[in-house]
Amino acid sequence: MVALSLSLALLPFGRVHAYSALLGGGVAFLGSLYFAGRVFVRYRAERPQRLLGGFYLAEIGKLLIVSASFAAIVILVKPLSMIALLAAYLCVQWIAPLLLR
Repeated sequence: MVALSLSLALLPFGRVHAYSALLGGGVAFLGSLYFAGRVFVRYRAERPQRLLGGFYLAEIGKLLIVSASFAAIVILVKPLSMIALLAAYLCVQWIAPLLLR
């Protein structure tokens, strides 16, 4: 919802900014979705040591997915607004923890 809202808010500034923001938010969502699926789908409360190891592996996988996604977007999408792309990525990453406080 945050990515879509940012994209719609940037639409008056041009379609490039709007779809760049949507792509940035999508990258954040995809990485977070992978992390959550990897960690919590097979969660067992009786093994906290395994949970911690799963967090580390999931975070590494998330970083690889985000890096590959950004590389693909930068290479394949022309024209692109890097500011909108990165700003939307950061907003999607930061808004959820702030809302859950």
